[in-house]
Amino acid sequence: MEANDTFLYQSSYLDENDSHKSDEDQLSLSTPVMNYESSRPEKSIKQETNTNEINLINTQICTQPKEIKELILPRIVNIVSSVSLECRLDLKSICLRISNSKYDPKKINIVILRKKEPKTTALIFPNGKMVVVGAKDEGESKTADKSFAKDIKRLGYDVKFKNFKIENVVGTCDIKSKISLSKLSLYFQKKIAKNFNYEPEVFPGLIYHMQEPKICLLIFESGKIVFVGAKERKQIFDAAYKILPLLKKYQKNKVSNP
Repeated sequence: MEANDTFLYQSSYLDENDSHKSDEDQLSLSTPVMNYESSRPEKSIKQETNTNEINLINTQICTQPKEIKELILPRIVNIVSSVSLECRLDLKSICLRISNSKYDPKKINIVILRKKEPKTTALIFPNGKMVVVGAKDEGESKTADKSFAKDIKRLGYDVKFKNFKIENVVGTCDIKSKISLSKLSLYFQKKIAKNFNYEPEVFPGLIYHMQEPKICLLIFESGKIVFVGAKERKQIFDAAYKILPLLKKYQKNKVSNP
């Protein structure tokens, strides 16, 4: 299986040590469908410094209604990026020569590399495409991509670093109160019938495809929300500010803090 069209990678195959986590936590580590059609590189990640980011978020918080300020803000839990190494790769050889790697072509024709610092995982395809997951910010993601690329280059491959792109930013939020998903689904059915799905016998959460910003929300009865499909973290905060007042209306008894 090569990355010429789309690729859906489940967290259970990424990290065997995550089996103890809840459904909500597992979903926050999953990567959505990725499109590997050629595109122009993103603007430099360096312009998004942590300082500017914190200032932006603080400014946004100050302008929000009181009921939003009192809720826990989203946190970024996973950033998925892709890059092209611009060369064909022998996956079996790479796995044999790089430690902390895994290659099981019977399951999928990729080699998996892992790093402890920053704690990230790379999915390497034979056509030179690479996907890196696990970073907590954009800068860390690009640093990890470059580090994995250097590891491959040391093996003698003519590696380039082309078309780096943030594919997905994943965030989570917990309103510390249970949500009545049945009542919330009735509201969605009346107001926005096309953009949500709630089938508790199939999936334990309500899936809402927000149009602006364009992002997918997985809303669970426990009060946890997973935001997937964002291209930048600002979209996650914008989505949270739009959805949290609505969820507050459909919350059950508040969960006491431990």
